[in-house]
Amino acid sequence: MNFDFSELQKEFANQVGRALAKTCPMSEVRRVADQGATYSRAAWLALGELGAVGAGVPEEFGGVGLGVLESCVVAEQIGRALAPVPFLSSAGIVIPALLRYGSEKQKERWLPDLASGFVIGCLADTERPGQVSPKTVSTRFEAGRIIGQKPVVFDGMAAGIAVVLAKDEGDMPCLCLVDLDQPTVTRERVMSIDAATSVASLSFKDAKAEKLEGQADWSSYLRLLDAAAVLAAFEALGAAESALAAALGYSKQRKAFGRDIASYQSIKHKLARGYVNIQIARANCYFAAWAVSAGDAAIRTAASAALLSALDAFSYASRENNQVHGGVCFTWEADCHFFYKRAKVLATRLGAPSEWKARLVENLIADVRVGNEDRALIGA
Repeated sequence: MNFDFSELQKEFANQVGRALAKTCPMSEVRRVADQGATYSRAAWLALGELGAVGAGVPEEFGGVGLGVLESCVVAEQIGRALAPVPFLSSAGIVIPALLRYGSEKQKERWLPDLASGFVIGCLADTERPGQVSPKTVSTRFEAGRIIGQKPVVFDGMAAGIAVVLAKDEGDMPCLCLVDLDQPTVTRERVMSIDAATSVASLSFKDAKAEKLEGQADWSSYLRLLDAAAVLAAFEALGAAESALAAALGYSKQRKAFGRDIASYQSIKHKLARGYVNIQIARANCYFAAWAVSAGDAAIRTAASAALLSALDAFSYASRENNQVHGGVCFTWEADCHFFYKRAKVLATRLGAPSEWKARLVENLIADVRVGNEDRALIGA
């Protein structure tokens, strides 16, 4: 089976890469961080014009009618450029949530603007960062109103709409759609280790909300996270490749004792291990992309494996990029710290790595149990 992308998908990736190279060089990432902007407007507009934001949205709702695989190649290019854009939040979570669980009226109201990038969406699911579970959800949804607080919401400052994880009148988890441009919603910017990544604290004081009725329960929320994890994995994969390329490029320029440091075995080992990590992550990402696009049950384990391996590759590449650059990496003028900080933040976007490891183990055990039951039935 061939898990590689098609030639058309690769060309689409190249177009996105060229657009980001033009609108979002490292100087633009630095500008967003230095000025405290919520995102790169130039890069976001370019992605919208290419149809990259609405790649997975059907044409009837203002999208280009492509699919998950095209969104994956977009995420990889965004990671490669370290582009500070709300793609994962808006196109990776809110749009899929509406497509899966939204009513026709909700789709018609929001999808066209989300697909064009005119409206940005975000996911508000954390009362206790890193500990999201049915027991920790305290935000309440009753009679078309929502009350509560979400202290860590990525892209919450730029978003116009949020998918909020809450509990309904029956004390069951549900997903709600909330227009953030109403006086009963307040936002406060939260400082992040990565100044180019916008984080907000959202408070809902009897704010108007609409419940997503299409099986929007806890299992629906987890399926939404699995699909988003695949895009996050591709973003980490692209960023890891850029970090490794930066380390390799510098090692060919920096000299020590009359030789390029790239000629020393210790540097070669660092770069070689980084390359191997990336190839392992790519294999996991490709399989997860196939699983989510095909609707295969393997997505339960594939998403976790892809995200964990890609985050590991990015973390290693960003650390070793610092090591290869030596003392230069400690200066603000060098770009090394942007990779390192983004790796730290991306690792927390959809929950702590420990949560994803636990989910991976849980799903693997469940798969083994099902396999044993099937073999027992065949033997009977």
